[in-house]
Amino acid sequence: MKVNDLPLRNLFEKLRGAGFVLGVDDYDLVLRALMGGFGVSATEPKVALKQLCQTLWVKSTRDQQMFERCFEACIADTNPDFKVIPEPPVVGETSEVEERSPSPLPPPSTPSESPESPDLESLELTPSKSSETLLESPADPTLAIANEVQVAKTKEQELEPGGSFRFGDYLPVSEREMKQTWRVLRRPLREGPATELDVGKTVQRIAQEGFLLHPVLVAPRVNRVELTLLLDVDGSMVAFHRLGERLRLTAMRGGRLGRSHLYYFHNCPLDFLYCDRTRTDYERLDRVVAGLSPRHGAVVIFSDGGAARGGYSEERLRMTEQFLGQLRSRVRYLVWVNPMPPQRWGGTTAGAIALRVPMVGCDRAGLQRAMKILRGRFMMELA
Repeated sequence: MKVNDLPLRNLFEKLRGAGFVLGVDDYDLVLRALMGGFGVSATEPKVALKQLCQTLWVKSTRDQQMFERCFEACIADTNPDFKVIPEPPVVGETSEVEERSPSPLPPPSTPSESPESPDLESLELTPSKSSETLLESPADPTLAIANEVQVAKTKEQELEPGGSFRFGDYLPVSEREMKQTWRVLRRPLREGPATELDVGKTVQRIAQEGFLLHPVLVAPRVNRVELTLLLDVDGSMVAFHRLGERLRLTAMRGGRLGRSHLYYFHNCPLDFLYCDRTRTDYERLDRVVAGLSPRHGAVVIFSDGGAARGGYSEERLRMTEQFLGQLRSRVRYLVWVNPMPPQRWGGTTAGAIALRVPMVGCDRAGLQRAMKILRGRFMMELA
């Protein structure tokens, strides 16, 4: 029996087959709970494990009845003589479990020797010298589940040596860096009533008149940038939804922009832009373009342009050229942010688009370059 065939995994698969709506996150949640010390009992390990799985996986009375049958079949009646065969390491590489577990697994203690439950933190699997040698597992299936927890914990440590893996850390640019980048996009103009003190002119008046009668007030500076963010969704962009969501949140909430608008599309806008990710509410493309500010408008397009799949489409390029032509007739500042790195653009539709519009990668350097383009520092900077 391999690691993936241990009793807890068998219970999870059996429940899914019985109609339970469970995913990988639910399975990982139980493993994390076990690593945290929940579901472990020195006197009644099976009862503690059962209560933990019930709490996290059972949602109704019908689920409870089905869970009882599946648990008895997979956990309570597990064959006491089952064995674990470690996953064979790749030739030329050292097994991760072997590196972390140089000492062999101690022999199981009988109930008369020690009533204590196994220590989940210290329990480890050690592969034998030959991949054909079997590791004997104790009769109690909870010990095998502890082995499974240890394997999951080892994989977690591989992802982040200093602690647990944080799922947002894989993004190429952090939320703070995005916010700082958006704040560079400013076109301050003085508008409104004079409520802000002009220190320089006030001091100059005092020097001329000898005393202060009236301070010199000026209108406050207002950021007049009107950002329109267009996000490509679904299809090949599913893998970049979290990156696009971070781009949206930092621009709308932390960018300190004058005005901002958000629209969604798929591959290339034709006649409509959508107001939500599910693409149920829409606005006509010509109306959106007509509402852009020629003086203060800035447009950011977030799309892979076909680079994710590595394909080239003449039809997509033609439609994109038409769409970009509509935008250029209204706004001067336009940039395309591509979540794929520049070395992946060559030979794809994205590479051809990059010859027609400034295109940058979605990392810190790319976003800083995009802000320079939107501020007019580079009228036409090609990627």
